[in-house]
Amino acid sequence: MSDIPDLIEEDKAARNVQRFAKIRPQHPGLISAMYRLVRKEFLLQVGFSIISLVLNFSGPFFLNRILLHVGQPKGEASALVGLTYALSLLVAALVKSICDGQMYFLGRRMGLRLRAVLINEIYGKALRRRAVVGTTEEEAQGATTGQITNLMSVDLEKIFSVSCYLMVYWSCPLQVIISTGLLLVVMGWPALAGIAVMVAMMPVGGVLGKAIGTMQDNFLKATDNRINAMNEVLQGIRVIKFFSWEAHYVNKLTKLRIIELGKLKYFLWTMASTYFMWSAASIAVSCLTFLTFTRVAGRELTADVAFTSLALFTTLRWSLQEIPETVVQLIEMVVSLRRIEGFLKEEELERYQEGSAASTPSSSSTEEDIGISGSGAFTWEGETSTKANEDGTFLLRNVDVKIPAGQLTLVCGTTGCGKTSLVLAMLGEMRRLAGHLHLPDSRVAAVNPVTGLTASVAYAAQQSWLVNGTVRDNITFGEPFDADRYRRVVYACALNRDFETFAGGDMTEIGEKGINVSGGQKARISLARVAYSRAAYVLLDDPLSAVDAPTARHLLEQCILGLLAGRTRLLVTHAVHLCIPRADHVIIMGKGVIATQGSPKEVIGKGPGKIDLDTILGEDDLPLTSIAEGKEDLDHSVVSSVESRRNSKSDDDTKTGSSEQEGDHSTQKPKEENTVVTRLTEEEGKASGSVSAKVYGLYIKAAGGALFVFGISLAYGSSQASIVGQDWWLKKWAQAYEAVTSVVMQMAVGFTAQNISSDFSILKKNKHHVDEPAQSPSVDVDYYLIIYALIGGISLLAILLRTLVVNFGSIRASRVLHHGMLTTLLRAPVRFFDITPMGRIMNRFSKDISTLDQDVYWMAGDFLRNVVQAISVIVVIASVTPVFVMAMLPIALMYRYVAKLYLQSSRELKRWDSVTRSPIFSAFSESIVGAPTIRAYGAEQRFLKATQSRVDTNHRAFFYLWATNRWLSIRIDMLGAAVAFSSASAILGALHLGVDINPGAAGLSLSYALSFTENLLWVVRLHSMMEMSMNSVERIGEYLVIEPEAPSVIENSRPPAGWPTAGQVEFENVVAKYAPDLPNVLKGLSFKGKAGEKIGIVGRTGAGKSTIALTLWRFLELSGGRIVIDGIDIGTIGLHDLRSNMTIIAQEPVLFAGTVRTNLDPFSQHTDLELWTALRRAHLLEAEETQPTAVPVPRSNKLSIGKSLGGVGSLSTSLVHDRVSGSLVARSIGSTSSAKRPALTAHSFDPNGAFGSISPRSMNSVSSPANSSNSHADHAQPTITLDAIVAEGGANFSQGQRQLLCLARALLRTCKVIVLDEATASVDHETDAKIQETIRTEFKGATLLCVAHRLRTVADYDKILVLADGQAAEFDTPSALMKLTPETNGGKEPIFRKMCEESGEFDLLLELAQKADEERNRK
Repeated sequence: MSDIPDLIEEDKAARNVQRFAKIRPQHPGLISAMYRLVRKEFLLQVGFSIISLVLNFSGPFFLNRILLHVGQPKGEASALVGLTYALSLLVAALVKSICDGQMYFLGRRMGLRLRAVLINEIYGKALRRRAVVGTTEEEAQGATTGQITNLMSVDLEKIFSVSCYLMVYWSCPLQVIISTGLLLVVMGWPALAGIAVMVAMMPVGGVLGKAIGTMQDNFLKATDNRINAMNEVLQGIRVIKFFSWEAHYVNKLTKLRIIELGKLKYFLWTMASTYFMWSAASIAVSCLTFLTFTRVAGRELTADVAFTSLALFTTLRWSLQEIPETVVQLIEMVVSLRRIEGFLKEEELERYQEGSAASTPSSSSTEEDIGISGSGAFTWEGETSTKANEDGTFLLRNVDVKIPAGQLTLVCGTTGCGKTSLVLAMLGEMRRLAGHLHLPDSRVAAVNPVTGLTASVAYAAQQSWLVNGTVRDNITFGEPFDADRYRRVVYACALNRDFETFAGGDMTEIGEKGINVSGGQKARISLARVAYSRAAYVLLDDPLSAVDAPTARHLLEQCILGLLAGRTRLLVTHAVHLCIPRADHVIIMGKGVIATQGSPKEVIGKGPGKIDLDTILGEDDLPLTSIAEGKEDLDHSVVSSVESRRNSKSDDDTKTGSSEQEGDHSTQKPKEENTVVTRLTEEEGKASGSVSAKVYGLYIKAAGGALFVFGISLAYGSSQASIVGQDWWLKKWAQAYEAVTSVVMQMAVGFTAQNISSDFSILKKNKHHVDEPAQSPSVDVDYYLIIYALIGGISLLAILLRTLVVNFGSIRASRVLHHGMLTTLLRAPVRFFDITPMGRIMNRFSKDISTLDQDVYWMAGDFLRNVVQAISVIVVIASVTPVFVMAMLPIALMYRYVAKLYLQSSRELKRWDSVTRSPIFSAFSESIVGAPTIRAYGAEQRFLKATQSRVDTNHRAFFYLWATNRWLSIRIDMLGAAVAFSSASAILGALHLGVDINPGAAGLSLSYALSFTENLLWVVRLHSMMEMSMNSVERIGEYLVIEPEAPSVIENSRPPAGWPTAGQVEFENVVAKYAPDLPNVLKGLSFKGKAGEKIGIVGRTGAGKSTIALTLWRFLELSGGRIVIDGIDIGTIGLHDLRSNMTIIAQEPVLFAGTVRTNLDPFSQHTDLELWTALRRAHLLEAEETQPTAVPVPRSNKLSIGKSLGGVGSLSTSLVHDRVSGSLVARSIGSTSSAKRPALTAHSFDPNGAFGSISPRSMNSVSSPANSSNSHADHAQPTITLDAIVAEGGANFSQGQRQLLCLARALLRTCKVIVLDEATASVDHETDAKIQETIRTEFKGATLLCVAHRLRTVADYDKILVLADGQAAEFDTPSALMKLTPETNGGKEPIFRKMCEESGEFDLLLELAQKADEERNRK
């Protein structure tokens, strides 16, 4: 890219975005604002195009003058006049070439500016819009990520294409007018017959154009659906591979592709019908006109009339044919523009709306309270939702929250109660129905000179969002680098040890979605971003769930209470026992309302005015009871003790034992001197040189192979032969008359569709032919007319054959190549997705597939057509004037030299264009996911500027690509003008030197020579354009050869049916690494899990905990050792046989857009009863019935089972005893097909519809009572149904609910080996305890491996595996490990015991472990 010059300032994105921002408020319509932006360039383009159009007639005019000069009697012709004609021909051609160059140059500049502005508008809208969730799929979320990507990749390109060629919209009508006038001059009134036919075809063309617009819209919608589904597959690729769903999703995406190709097929056939119609009209016009001229008018069809009129009809046909095509392109642009305008009109967050009163103005004060006042009510529903504010929508209601300045406020509550919604409501992410927000706007934050803080917000989301960049970039997040502050932040967030394990320290690149860092590392990097910022207001959404207890304590004490001390902090957490003693203010959420709030001693306890937290936190949190025993100075004493511990030089925070946990607490400085970025993602590959024959072979093979080549050769050959045949027969027809004007014939034979024969002197000279009756009765007009019509019919058949071959081949190639790329991609190893940005993959499935569908076939077809035309011209010229073949050799050599230079540069620029396009899509997809974080930090403008920079980089390649195109055009135009001037000069020189020159031979030779240069120009241009389009095939081909994973099935090495039957798992000296050039992560790991054992896996980050799951599922192939399950080495069987017989609940809960049903059972393999039972056993329904929920989905108000099933008689039900919970559940009797399944709700399981243990009275105890007269006070919260909408990525569910849904999905699979990788990190302790009980019951007899940070989760397991540096440091029962001492452990400090002690729950954990021992002993 360094060799490509920069854009001038006027063409850069930032400059045009600023101009458009000033223009847009004055022009509500997007088109008018776009016009205003490029008005100056547009008017200049109009001027140049008019000059070019006029000069387009200069070639035929001066050519005719030269031929008339040659035809004069000897001695009468003046040499000076002839030379003047030749020079005029040269000058006019050069001036026209310059005008054309400026015309197209201005078009490209306009296109670039509009493209940059529209990308900025779409990207800015994506950062400002509200993510709404409707109660139907049509209302849900507005545009999805896939649809927005399609707007940028497809719709923008259509707008861009039209904006670059606006001059066509007035040049075509002008050519129609001029051609019509000249036809009337040449032929008189018989020309009206042909004109009438063309005019009559215009309405038909209009109808077809409208149909094309409709089909284009349908096709784009189908493309949206496929791209959106593809985006979700890539987002959830690990889940798909964990569950071995590749084949199912290939089928799903293939079905969407078939639907899309069906729409494309109709679109292509309608386009072909339009072209065929105008081709038929052309033949009908010529036949009807000649019939009228000879039979009706009784006139002689001499050569001058025949070929001149035919040339004019050809030009008229070309112009009229172009009009529908340009109208179709205009319709496509309008459709795309409407789609973009529709997206730009989507609802925005209130802070971006004019006159908004959503939040208080920002000031430099950093000591103001923040919160919500006026009984605030908030919803996720959009303004246009048909069910907004009706029963069945989720509301935060009656919210009055005051977050004390400079203090720590805690938000607690059970899973799904609305904790995250409260945080997002304060950030303005939810739609405000009532109340007022009090939170500064980070975009206009001012620095407080006293504190050094800004009146802005820093936010750590529950699902940590990281950008694709270095660790340091993620922490500093646009702030200047301060080494001392950075070092303190890194220590406070326990990242020092992680930096040591990263290959490049803090300059290690983080992959998309933080793919190469653990959940704990992501949470701590996200927290470090907050700590490094200078924001005075900090919102932390459950950052402690992803880390173990010692690290959580370190983060609380060193970061939240230490580094962030003095800032206003709002902390959402489930670690209540750890945080409440340190909190200044506590908010208890319940059912979308504030259950109670106050100081810790005010909100905790039993009795009137108190909240019994045992109902929320569980009976294990015994230390909480001491908080409410009247210790007035509790908070102060606790904080004081924290401060003393922080300031002391105790070794507890620095000794190596502590560093064995999730993070290292040492004060070692990070490696600041390292400035070399260690890349994870590889630079996108870029081929060099011409597109190889393999790429063409790939497309030809996909299109049909040898049969396709034969069909295409026959079609184009016969089509061109019929065109030449028509000209030849017309020549024969004209020669049948005695009076033949040979000069006009020699001129007209070689005319092409691009030139108009405007021989004004010939028209005047031969005007007597119009009124002169035919003098040759011996000519059989019917004979010539019938043969001429038959040749035209053959031409139509050839066009039909060409259309059939091209369309069928194109559709087949699109289907085959997409299916091959999809299949290969989903068979790629997980490592490929780790190192490949998703935007790069999406670029293949959006822009490259779009090019494959719509560009490759017609560019290749036009190239072949021009090649055939060039060959036919050579044959004709050689047959008339054989001596000209010698002159063609130097011409061909010069063309070859120019074409070679052009092709070399243009193909590389096109590749750079494709390569620089991918980062735009990657950053775009990434920003949409992290939009709430970007908005909270007020970083919208910074991200917009970064996108503008990427757009400029892409535009550099694109602009100079088309600059080379103009370079080629001007040189070939000059070469053509020189050839014409030389030919004319040679003819005139020979004439005046006395050589006998036949005018007919001179005219024919010169006219065909000019036609030959025009054909060569388009051969070169279209060859380049074809290579540009074939570049997409080349990029698709790269993804057809991705090295796949191991085979899905190895037929001669399949496990027995029902394997594994026992579930014994044994690791034998397992060695594994993430890539060949990376160090080993597991270093000789050995342990044995007996059948049915439950094994807890603990250890610090980098110890290899999650790597165990990756090796079990063979995401990582072993470098040494082996893994044996029930006596079978898993490395010897197929991946499908392995993965489909195990279950995992991964750390990142991934849901797909659709419904709850499609997420639990994507392939309809289970009944409704099984799905409901799984939801209940995952305690998701219990959270719905006894606890509040934040799921914005509708539910029925009818609480009886019969009614909730859809009414009397709709379905018979019976009650079945749930062996887990002991309650009754509804069993549906009858069809369970998706079409007839009843709309069961959670209340089907609870006839009383109980709301839980927190009474309305207790909700109003400390905080301001909920006003019962408020319209939202009794608003029923929604419940989950199987048909409840799941937004893209599960965005309308809380993190905890997503984890529970993933657990329910796993419960539907009956497997003997199960892995839980931090599966309950985001749920409250009570739900976690119940889930563990479910696991013990439901997975009884299965071998369970559980990676956990909460030690109480695994304290009663059969075994604990402690990992350290990729090896088994300890492996025994929990009680045995907790009883270890340095003396009994060979002088080594026991790791697990140390972890338990640092958790503050040692006695409780030991009690749980001993109870588990007793139960096992009783068995």
